[in-house]
Amino acid sequence: MKDTVLNLRNLCAGYNGKNVVSDISFEVGAGEIFALVGESGSGKSTILKAIMGLPSNDVRISSGSIIFNGLNMAELSFEDRRKLLGEKLCTVFQNPATSMNPIRKIRSQFLDTMRSHKRIDPPKALAAIRTVFNKLGLGDTDRVLDCCPFEFSGGMCQRVVLALAMVMEPVLILADEPTSALDVMNQRQVIDEFRILREECRASIILVTHNVSLASHIADRTAIMFQGEIVECGPTRQILHSPKHAYTKKLISDVPRIRAISLPHSFASKLLEVSNVTKRYNVAEQTVDAIQNVGFTLTRGEVLGIVGESGSGKSTLSRQLLQLEKTDEGLQQ
Repeated sequence: MKDTVLNLRNLCAGYNGKNVVSDISFEVGAGEIFALVGESGSGKSTILKAIMGLPSNDVRISSGSIIFNGLNMAELSFEDRRKLLGEKLCTVFQNPATSMNPIRKIRSQFLDTMRSHKRIDPPKALAAIRTVFNKLGLGDTDRVLDCCPFEFSGGMCQRVVLALAMVMEPVLILADEPTSALDVMNQRQVIDEFRILREECRASIILVTHNVSLASHIADRTAIMFQGEIVECGPTRQILHSPKHAYTKKLISDVPRIRAISLPHSFASKLLEVSNVTKRYNVAEQTVDAIQNVGFTLTRGEVLGIVGESGSGKSTLSRQLLQLEKTDEGLQQ
């Protein structure tokens, strides 16, 4: 492969002397998005941990090699690895809260991260941060920089982490289930931002996911993992439309599909009635309507779905129904 960024050859790695992944071989090219797809426990995250090589991960490589940007990762000193991770090689975790201090302002965390890898001029660094925020459509940069991570939703935190990765201009991004905890709207935003990272930084991305649909939307090539081995690898379109391995066929056939269901014409007696429920919170000296004039009826034996993106008020409504909070208006019976 031309302009290979990462090359794994016959990698065997695991924990406490037992291999979890065996004979793993693949390459990632410059600007390529490569997906590792498989069920939980198939070894996807172990591969990412082996690439990072952090002592805290407890992953031990028993054989094989990992070559990143011409460097043998197994031969790097701790200091050389520290300089590499976070700058040339960035990681985006499933839970963005693990990447940031929840009670420190975003501005300080961005500047400290940049400062740990190179000398910076704070005004120029902030200008670069604002440019990245604008490209990712975050908007209101100063407000975001003056907030702490605990003030954001999971989707917003993940977008801020991606912005930090983009500021560092990495060669390779390791993304470990980056959308699994997000609603569909935030998932779409994160996917779009990965594409921007590829286009703006020419960054390569390894995307670890159990979501075949996600891989189909973003990955150039896909590797299917099963019980610690890669059972099929190739262009994503080819893998999805002409799978060869039995496990790949099963994985694709098991993707949930929306289909019509038949409902009874009538249900039993009324179980719950919610009328015009409103809940307000005081945020930064302002009053915000978290939910407003919500009403519905639930009958015994009925399944009611409450759907909406992060911040739409679903959890707030649930707290009102459980009477964990007092409603400002309306009632439930």
